[in-house]
Amino acid sequence: MSARAPTLSYSVLRPFVQRGGKTDIHSHGWGMAYYMQSINEQASRLTTIRDVSPAATSLKAQEIVNMCQDTLLTRDMIAHIRYATVGEVSVENVHPFQRKLFGVEFVFAHNGDVPLFEEEDLWVGPINGERLFKPAGNTDSEQVFCAILNALNAKFDSFPSLGELHSTIEELCMEIVQKSEATILNFLLGCGEGIQFAYSWPGSRPGSTTWNGLHYKQINNEEDGAQHNCKDSVAIIATKPLTNDNSWIEFSKGDLLLFCKGKVISNHLDLQ
Repeated sequence: MSARAPTLSYSVLRPFVQRGGKTDIHSHGWGMAYYMQSINEQASRLTTIRDVSPAATSLKAQEIVNMCQDTLLTRDMIAHIRYATVGEVSVENVHPFQRKLFGVEFVFAHNGDVPLFEEEDLWVGPINGERLFKPAGNTDSEQVFCAILNALNAKFDSFPSLGELHSTIEELCMEIVQKSEATILNFLLGCGEGIQFAYSWPGSRPGSTTWNGLHYKQINNEEDGAQHNCKDSVAIIATKPLTNDNSWIEFSKGDLLLFCKGKVISNHLDLQ
């Protein structure tokens, strides 16, 4: 979720959590990261929670859902329910993953398979530099995250402009997906509060009819009633639409969209 102003996310988080073992098979852990500003703090604080239990039956997940109904206001949230395909069921392998670079908290959640990273410590990007970031677990997802961060660290001395960041991430993604026809790469990448990139290279795993891609929709206070207290734009990104309406837009293959305070930006040229 990306919003212009702090908002409640109960109406979309509740059905999402139920997919973690009740309405869907993603029962190998769940996690979420969100920014929340307390009464006595001027700056928002990033909170990250990861748990190996199914989200649909997790008391902690239900507690968060209840908070989102009553008190948890946030501009940015990345939530993930895991279906383990690479790496055992452990908290180290639960998304979202979090690292700090250029003094900014980066958060990453992925859906898909990336055969390129079956081998560890592979490098992506034109500048081979220091492997500052290494996975704590053994998923291809976390390896992709660390590889992207290492490439950014090699290219930039500080946090770049959003235009530079967009074009660089797009180039890295194209390098990754072109290595194997079996690659399915759909991810959310939070780069501090108010900045979320979403990339989609969709596909189906061998023997599966499930299509793994990304969709998004924009909502407002009038549409969603009391579930949102934000009169400005709110963008929701999900693998599969969370509501039964035709307002969801499917990402095209290779789309890298920037969600900035509820606004959707599709081209790095618009960020110069």
